[in-house]
Amino acid sequence: MLLEAVRRESERRRPAATTAAPILQVSTDEVYGSVETGFSREGDPLGPRSPYAAAKAAGELLAWSYHVTYGLDVVITRGSNTYGRTTIPRS
Repeated sequence: MLLEAVRRESERRRPAATTAAPILQVSTDEVYGSVETGFSREGDPLGPRSPYAAAKAAGELLAWSYHVTYGLDVVITRGSNTYGRTTIPRS
């Protein structure tokens, strides 16, 4: 709904406004699936392994399709979970 609203507003403003505000799609590194060693790269294929990751991947693809089809300014972020041993300083 948000992508469609931005597309319609963008078309309504033409040619007065050169571009609409960018769309920020907040995703997750989980869209890559399991990575046994090393790390994922932006160009790696998507391989979500949970409903959450699949929904995030679908959101990315939908946002990207609006960029390709309608020229909307789309930015996609894929934040990474940080986990592991935590060291708490002792006084």
